[in-house]
Amino acid sequence: MVINALRQAHLRLIDESPVEITFKRPVREEDGAGGYIERDPEEIGPVRVRIVPQSTASARHVEAGEVFKRQWLIFAPYDADIRRKDRLAYEDTELEITRVIKRWYRGEVYAVQCEAEEVS
Repeated sequence: MVINALRQAHLRLIDESPVEITFKRPVREEDGAGGYIERDPEEIGPVRVRIVPQSTASARHVEAGEVFKRQWLIFAPYDADIRRKDRLAYEDTELEITRVIKRWYRGEVYAVQCEAEEVS
């Protein structure tokens, strides 16, 4: 079956340089007055992923000038529960997921790829 071959190929890509990561998902509850209360983050994982630096860094303009943040690609198994705004610790820095891309073949997910950037 093609979907199994695609999933296995993606898992082999992860296994070339795997990292066990625990994601922290922010939890917000309504406060009853139209706002939210931040709760302790929910821990997801551990998840076996591969993290690769992107060749580009995003530039943001702030009062002090330009700030460059490194961007990363994260390859995860097809059934990984990863969402935008999830955070993780990697190489002494904190990363935040900015985009989750699910790869599909004929209606089934075979891989999850994420984009992340450093959190200052």
